[in-house]
Amino acid sequence: MEVLAIVPMSQSTLEEFKEPLQHDYSLQDVLQATMNGWPNDNKMTETMKLFSPIRDELVVYEGLLFRSDKIVIPKTWHKSVLERVHDGQLGISSCLKRARESIYWPGMSEDIKRLVLSCPICESKQKKPPSEPLMMKEVPKLPWERVAIDLFDFNGKTNIAIVESYSGFIDNSELRNASSSEVIAALKRWFSTHGIQRILESDNGACFVAREFQDFKRKWGFDHVTSSPRYPKSNGLAERAVQVVKNILKKCTEDGSDVQLALLNLRNVPRDGELGSPTQ
Repeated sequence: MEVLAIVPMSQSTLEEFKEPLQHDYSLQDVLQATMNGWPNDNKMTETMKLFSPIRDELVVYEGLLFRSDKIVIPKTWHKSVLERVHDGQLGISSCLKRARESIYWPGMSEDIKRLVLSCPICESKQKKPPSEPLMMKEVPKLPWERVAIDLFDFNGKTNIAIVESYSGFIDNSELRNASSSEVIAALKRWFSTHGIQRILESDNGACFVAREFQDFKRKWGFDHVTSSPRYPKSNGLAERAVQVVKNILKKCTEDGSDVQLALLNLRNVPRDGELGSPTQ
């Protein structure tokens, strides 16, 4: 079996773990036992005892230790890998889904839970009950059939968030201002990459009701649905996307990490046991 062919990591990323694994003597005991046979329980190290219940799932390939198709991470790399898993300030469930796709170490799930629960940014963004009712929407049958957009300000700059209803794919673009021409330019970039959606949802902002935007809608051939004037916050899908993007922007501003990489990591999180990630 070509293990490296089914692990969702690049070859270069996997190579990064070789040297720390060679210097992790407790994991070297596990690696040697996996290749040469396991000793009796009374001769096992504490680390070997942690791996013993899953010994039948362990594989050694090109100097790396795997649990099935998940690479075993050396202890010296736990902190760094946890930070990667939590990139984008994802919650516990999303972090666990992301991690369980490709990595493993004993106690990993508990380490992830502790990290998220101790994160001050995550603590500050706890969801509040919705103040406005959300409109029931038609369930899309295809990707990029229905998208929602919303403008927001961050650090004095205008941004536009877009979310695709079928997959949950989220993206963001910084604008020079909140004019129709800026919004149209951002949408054209997205549509030229992903295709033109059948339905575009937004609020009733001035840029969306302007003649320039209405002309754009007709020329590009999509339907534009706005939120109810009675409930201006009923564009719930886009508003949730805005909160996600704001959290990412805040985190990346604070720690200097890459916004686009954080968005990519977000899109790579599986939604559940059956559905793939938004990128898939």
